[in-house]
Amino acid sequence: MIFTIVSKEIGIFGKKEKTAQKIFKNQFKSKLNTLSSKRLVCQTPYWGHGNIYTDPQLGERDTSPFNRFIQDNINKIWGLNGQNIGVRAILGDWDPSAKPEVINQWLQNLPQLKGHIKVFKNYAHFIEESKPKEIAIEIINVAGLV
Repeated sequence: MIFTIVSKEIGIFGKKEKTAQKIFKNQFKSKLNTLSSKRLVCQTPYWGHGNIYTDPQLGERDTSPFNRFIQDNINKIWGLNGQNIGVRAILGDWDPSAKPEVINQWLQNLPQLKGHIKVFKNYAHFIEESKPKEIAIEIINVAGLV
């Protein structure tokens, strides 16, 4: 893990990581895809509920069924009614997933998350790129390795 973090910091990527980096960067080369991503954030009043819109060039997009599936099933699989899996949330406060109503959604579905949420000020969605050490510590903690 330490090698992975260091190699990313100095710009050395494995073959699979290079592909992942390329895919991630390429998605924002399309102006339509970038606008679509921004629209999803802006039009979703409560993150995780999905939305429906029609774009003249992209057609209709409905993310509601996917989000509803997650909302309906996460507790049955991960939560107290399922396997009671240890969970952590590390978020950036610029990310829509750090909105209080979103955090409340997660707490309703995964009560074991209570007391295990950290929100960093002035960070966005891909917090692991800026806070790899903190992410690693939480993974170690939730895995019970310390």
